[in-house]
Amino acid sequence: ELKTARSFGFYPNSTSGKVAISGIISGDKINVYNELGELIRTITSTSNTNLKIELSDQPQGLYVVHIQSKNTSFTHRIILQ
Repeated sequence: ELKTARSFGFYPNSTSGKVAISGIISGDKINVYNELGELIRTITSTSNTNLKIELSDQPQGLYVVHIQSKNTSFTHRIILQ
């Protein structure tokens, strides 16, 4: 069985608050970490749609978004201005 790699889109990057992620499917787990490696958000997707993450309540800096699904693990950096 041939499996194709999934791709994810993040926009905008950099942001002042909301980040949209495309390519998410139901059951994906999304963790967001701050610069210190502290987990600040955990979201489990319940649908196959774009997901929006609100970060405006967090201080400016670098954040890491980690997506874990059944067959895929992906990490992306987000800059919050």
